[in-house]
Amino acid sequence: MYGKKFEEINTKQKIKYQKNKSYSLARIFCEKEYSLFKLVLLDDKSISIKEKNLLLITETSNKIISSAYMKKSQIFLNKSISKIYYVCFQQKKIALNISILKENKIKEVLKIKNIYNKNNQKKYWGNMVTLLKNKKGSVKIINMLKNTQSSMEFHINKKESYFICSGRLKLGLRYSRAKQKSLFLNKNDSFLMKPGTMHMRMSIKDTFILEMSSKDEDN
Repeated sequence: MYGKKFEEINTKQKIKYQKNKSYSLARIFCEKEYSLFKLVLLDDKSISIKEKNLLLITETSNKIISSAYMKKSQIFLNKSISKIYYVCFQQKKIALNISILKENKIKEVLKIKNIYNKNNQKKYWGNMVTLLKNKKGSVKIINMLKNTQSSMEFHINKKESYFICSGRLKLGLRYSRAKQKSLFLNKNDSFLMKPGTMHMRMSIKDTFILEMSSKDEDN
């Protein structure tokens, strides 16, 4: 990012929840190419999400990453399935259409499979599981082991966003005329990596990162 100041590339944010009696909802990413929401259920009431073409993730822990792509327009959820849900869209979404059901009975059981061993790539710093990849972009879970680091990299066209599901990450950034600076990302922090930003991930603890990105056109 030649000529840029650190303040211009530091996009770190802490998520903010909108709360009611039954759930808390946070909009984490809201880019032209993709959006991400975190939904936390607070009681035993079932809820309905009236959306379609979304990726639903319920677990991001060691050897368990549960995910499913939903094409249908109405999904029923409750705490018996999971307390925490990540809802991903490959388009800009300002809000989720959520309603609380009067009856706790779910009409159709939601089946979400553990896909930890599917599309799992081992890395020298841990492993990466690709949940979704197409011409629009991708969704990945990056698992970095404690005291490891990635290589320095940058993307010419691709935009990518990090959300820290758990752990603690030190993010090294290079900008302007080879200036370097680091910042720390903790659980529930997010960071938008703009095209051209040189970056390196360094894990302070075992860290799970949910990464969403636009199409990689860096030929």
